[in-house]
Amino acid sequence: MHPCVIRTAIAILSLLSWMAPASVASQERPVSDFTDWANGQLIFEDDGRAISKALRAATGRPYTHVGMVRITGGGAVALDTNPSLWENFVEEFIAKAVSGRYAVYALRGLSTNAAFTPPRVANGYLNTPDDPYLRPGRSELSGVELARLSFAALGIKLGKTTTFGGLAVKTPAIRDWFHGVWRNHPDCKVRHASETACWDIVRRQSVITPASLAEDPHLVCVWSNFEADRNLCPGPR
Repeated sequence: MHPCVIRTAIAILSLLSWMAPASVASQERPVSDFTDWANGQLIFEDDGRAISKALRAATGRPYTHVGMVRITGGGAVALDTNPSLWENFVEEFIAKAVSGRYAVYALRGLSTNAAFTPPRVANGYLNTPDDPYLRPGRSELSGVELARLSFAALGIKLGKTTTFGGLAVKTPAIRDWFHGVWRNHPDCKVRHASETACWDIVRRQSVITPASLAEDPHLVCVWSNFEADRNLCPGPR
């Protein structure tokens, strides 16, 4: 065989081998059970982080994290604050959920045009670091705070505010969580606070939990595969 033909064949094989992983990766992309995605929907899940057990115990609900849906030319993506705000396919967001459980909520009566606003506002915070301590503010963002800020652009205030001290009255799991993270809590590190002084700071911190967000009367559950949502939302169990 002529050397030019051999070199051409080798080049083609090399190109095909380079292209193959992308094709395989796309075929292995997770598939979600829910498919009726729309702008502005909120996906609630348990992401299994340090605060998750405490939130479940304090609220009696399985929701510990939330992302927001945006419809793109390439499909539905979720604006996810962990580890910093970015867009991932909804299937990738759901794949991080404990046991693949998630719930989808939508704003009641939200028009198609108005539905563009929350994800557009959320996109303005891209690359903002995650806030695992659920603090209010914009320099770091939890999923709850991102949703609250985004829907505020429509004049809608989502979720009821409580404090970590108030949540701690309901369950010792809040103090257990605090005991494990207080040394790294930004509000305590900056003050070089002791554990006792840190708790005095954290217990007074205002917080909106993912469960409180979901329970807001402006929202309605449109689908869930959480067993705990059997009587609240349509969907398989």
